[in-house]
Amino acid sequence: MRKRFIAAVTAAVLIISLVCAASAVGIGNVRYTATAELSDNLTYTNTVAWREDIGREETYELRLNPSGAARAIAMGDSTVYEAVDIADVISQATALGYNVLGAINADFFSIQTGVPLGLLIEDGRYKSGGDTPANAVAFLPDGTARFLKTPQITMTIQTPNGDVAVPQLNKMRYNGGDPYLFTSEFSEVSTRTTGEGWFVRLKILGGELTARGEVTLEVVETFTGDGAVPVGDGFMVLTASGAPNDTYNRFIVGQTVTLRTDTDSDALAAAQSAVGCGDFIVEGGEVVGEDMWEAALKARSPKTAIGVTANGEIVALAVDGRNTTYANGVTLRELADEMIARGCVTAVNLDGGGSTAISVRILGDDAPTIRNRPSDGTPRRCASYILFVGETPRGGNGAASYLTLRQGAIVLAGSVLELTPVATDAAGLPAAIPSDVRYRSSRGTIDGAVYTAGTEHGVDRVEVYSPSGGASGYGEVFVVANPTSIYLNDAGGAAVKTITVDAGGRLQLTPTCSYYRLSVTSQPTAFTYEVEDDIGTVSPDGLFTAGNGGDGRIVIRAGTASYTVSVTVTKPLFEDCVNHWAVGYIEKLAALGVVRGVTDTTFAPDKSMLRRDFLLMLYRAVGEPEIPELANPFTDIPAGAYYQKAASWAYIAGIAQGVGDNRLDPDGVLTREQAFTFLYRALGQFGVHYYDAPPDLTAQFSDSADVSEYAKIPTATLVALGVVGGSDGKITPKNELTRAQMAKMLCVIIEY
Repeated sequence: MRKRFIAAVTAAVLIISLVCAASAVGIGNVRYTATAELSDNLTYTNTVAWREDIGREETYELRLNPSGAARAIAMGDSTVYEAVDIADVISQATALGYNVLGAINADFFSIQTGVPLGLLIEDGRYKSGGDTPANAVAFLPDGTARFLKTPQITMTIQTPNGDVAVPQLNKMRYNGGDPYLFTSEFSEVSTRTTGEGWFVRLKILGGELTARGEVTLEVVETFTGDGAVPVGDGFMVLTASGAPNDTYNRFIVGQTVTLRTDTDSDALAAAQSAVGCGDFIVEGGEVVGEDMWEAALKARSPKTAIGVTANGEIVALAVDGRNTTYANGVTLRELADEMIARGCVTAVNLDGGGSTAISVRILGDDAPTIRNRPSDGTPRRCASYILFVGETPRGGNGAASYLTLRQGAIVLAGSVLELTPVATDAAGLPAAIPSDVRYRSSRGTIDGAVYTAGTEHGVDRVEVYSPSGGASGYGEVFVVANPTSIYLNDAGGAAVKTITVDAGGRLQLTPTCSYYRLSVTSQPTAFTYEVEDDIGTVSPDGLFTAGNGGDGRIVIRAGTASYTVSVTVTKPLFEDCVNHWAVGYIEKLAALGVVRGVTDTTFAPDKSMLRRDFLLMLYRAVGEPEIPELANPFTDIPAGAYYQKAASWAYIAGIAQGVGDNRLDPDGVLTREQAFTFLYRALGQFGVHYYDAPPDLTAQFSDSADVSEYAKIPTATLVALGVVGGSDGKITPKNELTRAQMAKMLCVIIEY
């Protein structure tokens, strides 16, 4: 059975592929399809199409082969009055023991009351109907469907005093005098009748209300009233508006009467379930009755339809609309054309517009979920639905019997995708995934569970199997060679159209793409990059390295799609800091006026720091505080030296006491531990609150023993504050401090 169904899936995919040109008069030219198996004879296919005159269209199809485990049934709410949404009707069916695989909305109905306009038969029970002409679709016990033109079910109550024709069952009673029959399946509350009328309460003695059969009843009460009356389980109520008449007088309390039903359709009499529908739109494989269609239904909108193919497959279709981003809907003529394109020889229109809804349980999911985008924003409550149910009792044995992939995998050619296997038991419910799942593909390459897409556009059917357990199946990966849009977004999802990068800086470009508004899995390596105006380079993995400055563009391409971003490469303050690890620290200090270059265009970041310049930069970093008049504290500082005021401040603040004999040694090169000590003594000037760290904190560095005694606590304290860090496990206290290292330490302290 599984092999036969796989062939059917393949045929369905081929049909969709082959009808692309023909579909142009329906939903448009097919651009994307994804088909999933729901049972051995039921598939679900999501299709995206494009029409140049309309735009994007999206459809959702359930296709049932009558020979198999799944079948179609009709069902409404537990009561006829008031509508029900698709999730609730699925829940009710599940509670009744049905294994629901999918559902789609069916008959037209009264928005005010939720009562269907046509007939409804559930599990053989005649639930609602009348003599108003309405088409119907019936589902027979053998799994096939019959499409019926205005079938009639007649109801007659035979009494000892004459027969009474009953034209309406579980419909809203209107004035006119015709009798209406109500059962407890109409409403849990009452007959919902208004105005004066007469009533006959009938007790059910035997039989079941079907399209062809009889029910034995006892007249238990006759009365008149103004308004509604309860029905009650095990009873029926016959009523008509107006005053008592000859019909009313035929019912005598205590008498036994017989309700006989008959139909002019043998198919309806044999139907397991049936539901009303709209106009026939296809017969004999051709569009029919177009001039008779209701004008309001012809217009472009979401649509729902059901049809049958020449080999008996049942095709239920939902078409989205009223959403210019995703779908614009179809006209009734386009719907008919689309059903023909899908192989239907007969098809009828179902309720559309805001009522269009389809729910499907994809393999691996525990319950069906809504798949389309209802135009009301949420699924509308409707009178009746067509459900696709599996014969296997809900709840399999838990062991994996079928393997597939999660539906909807879309990947850009050349990109990689982590395959997500799905295992289901005999009921199509989630099962434990075998530990040795394997994959085979003829179009892509697979390493473990990592799929790398080839260059060929379209559906790749991937075999999924378990060597140990024997479970197997197929999944689909849709490979996109030519995305319709490329995006480059920031962290908040906003489109990036301009980029500013420092000279020598690097920026990882992470483009994404979509295909007719479907998200596509991709990596930067699947795109190509073109840099214009010599502003830098982009590596194959999307890493942009900026040049020395200027304006230009980067063009990102995949297939025929492209995305252009404008780039400004800012020139550095200092030419010798391009690509230097400390450029950010240096430019920050320069902006604050703390440091200056050795020339107008150079900073010499790796040059050793002189003692005089370090004190000057400390002085600037704390805001150049005013100091009292003081003679030059150091004898080796020339009068009027550019750093004289800074040296005096450092002396007064206790930061620099000199090297002895009132000498500062201003031209001396500063070692790292000397710089640590100066900076430690200046922490109070920066307003940093700290505690002296224990000297053994530096034991984490292999050369900690080289730290001079005077510098042990300063070094440990700066390490604890995160101001100082080592390199390769060393702190190199005796090494000369570079101007770049100075910039980093000052920046960290300023941030405190």
